[in-house]
Amino acid sequence: MFEIVSDRANSISVAAARALISMRFEPIEALLARCYFPKEGIFHAAVSGGSDSLAMTMIAFCAGLEVEIWNLDHKIRPTSQDESAAVRSFGEWLRVPVHSFAANVPERNVEASARNLRQSFFPAKVATGHTMDDQAETFILNMLRGSGIDGLASMRPSPEKPILNLRKADTLRVCEIFSLNPVEDESNQSPKYRRNLVRTEVIPLLNQISKRDVVPIIARSTSLLRSDADFLTELSSGVETNLVSELLSLDVAILVRVLRQRIKMISGYPPSARSIERLLAFMGEKRRFSLQMEGKVVAKVTKGVLSIESLGD
Repeated sequence: MFEIVSDRANSISVAAARALISMRFEPIEALLARCYFPKEGIFHAAVSGGSDSLAMTMIAFCAGLEVEIWNLDHKIRPTSQDESAAVRSFGEWLRVPVHSFAANVPERNVEASARNLRQSFFPAKVATGHTMDDQAETFILNMLRGSGIDGLASMRPSPEKPILNLRKADTLRVCEIFSLNPVEDESNQSPKYRRNLVRTEVIPLLNQISKRDVVPIIARSTSLLRSDADFLTELSSGVETNLVSELLSLDVAILVRVLRQRIKMISGYPPSARSIERLLAFMGEKRRFSLQMEGKVVAKVTKGVLSIESLGD
C-alpha cells in the first residue's frame, strides 16, 4: 500500500516542524514572508498527495494555522483509492481533520470535470498548492487562447493560492525535509494534455533560447499585468450609466471591462471576446436589439438604454 508518511507512529509537532524547516531549508519567518497564508484561523487545504499540496500543508502547519485537509478520490487512476488513504494517513500524522470524498469523473473533459467536482465537495475558500511554475504554464496557455489582460495576469496570489511565489523545487525540498513520499500522477507526463507539453517542451525551449530561467520572468510579467488590470477595474467600476451614447463615448478598454463586469454579475462567468465584439457592434449600429449571449444572458437596447438581464427574467 502506498504511504506518504513512512513513520506514522511518530506525529510531528508545530515546533519540531518549524525547526526542521529553519535548519534545512530557510528560516521559517522568511519562508512565510514569501507566501500568502492567512494570519490566523482555519486553513482549508486541498491535498491530492502531490508535492505541491503536501508542502503547502506543511508550511501552513508550521505557521500555526488550524489546518483541515480536503481530498477527493477522482477514481481516474487504479491507485487513486490508495492515494486517498495515504492522504488520510498524512492528516493523522499531523493530527489535523481530514475530509475525504470519492466521486466518478466523467470521461469527457477530465480536467474540467475533476475541477468542478472539487468545487462541489470542497469549501469555497479552499487553498490549492499552485506554484510559480504553474503560474508560468497558465500564462502561456492563456496566451495561446488569445486571452486579454485578465487572462494573461493569470492566477492571483491570495490565501487560496498561498505558495505562488514558491517553485516546484521548493515544494520537493519541503517534502524531502519531512521524509514525505509525494503521489506521482502519471497523467502529468501525458502528452495529450496541453499543460504537460508546455511544462515539458515549451518552457525548457524558452529557457534554452533565452539562456535563463524564464519562470520568474513570466511571473513578473503576470504581476505587472495584474496591476494594470486592477487599475482598469477601478476605472470601470465607477461607470454607472446605461445610456448607449454615454457608454460608447468611453475608451474602448474601459467600455469592454464595464460590459464584461455587468455580464459576469448576471451569469457568473465572463463572456468571450467574440460575444463582447458582437455586442459592441450591435450597440454601434442598431438603435434597438435583443442579443442572447453565453450563460443565459440577454443584452437589450430600448430607447437608447442598455439592459443586461438573465434569460429567465
